[in-house]
Amino acid sequence: MNVKSLLLLLCLATTVSAGPRIAVVDTGIGAHPELDKRVLAFRDATGTGSGDPHPRNHGTHVAGIAARMAPNADLLIAKVMDRNGRGRFEWVKKGIEWAVERDADVINLSFGGTPDAGVEAAIRAAVKRGILVIVAAGNDSGGPVAFPANLDCVFAVRAMDDAGYRAPFSNDGPEIRVSAPGVDVESCKAGGGYRKLSGTSMAAPWVAGVAARWVDAYPGEKETRPARFDRWLRLTAKRDMTPDLNAIGDVLLGGRGWDLRIRR
Repeated sequence: MNVKSLLLLLCLATTVSAGPRIAVVDTGIGAHPELDKRVLAFRDATGTGSGDPHPRNHGTHVAGIAARMAPNADLLIAKVMDRNGRGRFEWVKKGIEWAVERDADVINLSFGGTPDAGVEAAIRAAVKRGILVIVAAGNDSGGPVAFPANLDCVFAVRAMDDAGYRAPFSNDGPEIRVSAPGVDVESCKAGGGYRKLSGTSMAAPWVAGVAARWVDAYPGEKETRPARFDRWLRLTAKRDMTPDLNAIGDVLLGGRGWDLRIRR
């Protein structure tokens, strides 16, 4: 990490403005004191109502990570999956389109599955509007990057362990833009309290939070944000397999361990 990159991160850490909007398109969100006042809007595309019925509160956990990473951000919650973590293509498409309508700056997609033309079209339309779409790579133990993380217009995120290496469960491939912590990540659970979960689902919202803080610091013309954010990542993220994992986290977030790795 050179001096220029560190100065950029310090500027990002101290920037204050109107809150950016992170859309978490997932299993919904449960009540939690850290999140209750952060939710700007909620949309249930499943017809099953509010809340987060997933046994591990997947959406709540993901939203908690993004919210901690971007304390000035508002959350847009789109519920597109049922209690088993399964969603229909039309639900996902509706959730993404709703996030665009609600002027999301960042969309987090911590899921993967079979390619679908409608979902892809919704994602590409969001990116064309200048929204940063952050997607988990998938957890098939080194398998190919899953859809929609394999789309060329999104920011695909793989998980790394505490030593900075790819987590054994994480998918990998040339589509990966960046790595972030994804092993035993502590975040919110519905009803209050916290739990640790592992997965690329946990890595993606780290990047979504960083993306929201970047938007806060460097808003510029919205349509150019995806290209500008990509360049910024390449300037500031550390290269794979470098030491001192927590050094930047200590500076940026008081030791919470912020660290991103750009793929070689």
